[in-house]
Amino acid sequence: MSSVLVSKYADHLPLYRLEDVFARSGVELSRSTLCRWAMQSAAVLEPVYQEMVDRIRLSESIHTDDTPVRVLDASLPKTRTAQFWVYCGDWRNPFTVYDYTTSRRRDGPVEFLANFAGYLHADAFAGYDGIYAIGNVKQVLCWAHARRKFYDARTVQPEVAHVALAYVARLYRIQRDAKELIGSDGLGSEPAWLA
Repeated sequence: MSSVLVSKYADHLPLYRLEDVFARSGVELSRSTLCRWAMQSAAVLEPVYQEMVDRIRLSESIHTDDTPVRVLDASLPKTRTAQFWVYCGDWRNPFTVYDYTTSRRRDGPVEFLANFAGYLHADAFAGYDGIYAIGNVKQVLCWAHARRKFYDARTVQPEVAHVALAYVARLYRIQRDAKELIGSDGLGSEPAWLA
């Protein structure tokens, strides 16, 4: 069962292809069986996912972003857009989880971050404004998104844009140097200077 999950979710092989892969090896597994295994595995892993979500909410800072995905909808003649939201915890809670919503409405992040207090690193999506208004979540905007505006402006106002891009590059260098200075291995171990 684990090879089916790895093949489907890590290697992005659809179940109909996995059905063919097993058949070439002389193993007859129907697509419905493979689908049932994936669903049963999701149910077994739900407590692990929920623990990761709870730990992320304990973080001092959370990084988030969303990605649109096209999904089939039997009630529509074409696909519709849904969202996957990623939430990444801090070095004490080094987990990454995904939350699926059927639209880009703010309800998804509002619900996910309901018990969170700290710094939220995100883009300027207006749906976060209500979360910041409550007061227990501090807004930290994304430099990658801000940098993109300066990058786009380089053809219109090259002098100003290039100066801004140089400052952003210096900030990125400081961040990289700080990571090296504190010695975080990216796996959540406590930096030496905090020990």
